[in-house]
Amino acid sequence: SDAGPPPHEDLVLSLPARIDAVLCRLRLPYATLEALAPGALLPLPPGALDMAELVAGGRHVVTRGRLGQMNGLRAIRVSEATGAARAAAQRAAAALAGPSDADAPADEGPAFAGLGDLDVGIPWVGDADPVPDPADDAAEGEAFELPPLDFDLALDGDGGQSFDFALDLPGAASSGDD
Repeated sequence: SDAGPPPHEDLVLSLPARIDAVLCRLRLPYATLEALAPGALLPLPPGALDMAELVAGGRHVVTRGRLGQMNGLRAIRVSEATGAARAAAQRAAAALAGPSDADAPADEGPAFAGLGDLDVGIPWVGDADPVPDPADDAAEGEAFELPPLDFDLALDGDGGQSFDFALDLPGAASSGDD
């Protein structure tokens, strides 16, 4: 027999749901933010179109996808399962994997009864000597040097200087490279 719609279905289906599309997140200096005006262009990192997020409540990432167009309108092609589909996929994967140690029943008896106090020779952290602050040494005039890094940060061969971080902002000062 048909029990009818779940209670409160009409109310829940009529609630507004705000979902924002976030193309990418940028860190900009405050002066640059103050200079933003309609029509300002912001540099996007490579692959930004592939990393779009649909965000609910300002914080919760619902899904990710690729920004594009459909019938002349902006659209996001979802690249991850969401909601019930994601939960069903996780349950199916767990069922295929079989039982794990985490699913095993816990020991019923008192596992550590009768052990008493154990001294394993590890000092209490409060008794240890404090770690010196390197900034204190630098303030006293001692040389404070870090060891050289064992990898090359110059991924593009010129020390990372080939990417143009300049913004095309109306009224912004020119860097002189134009």
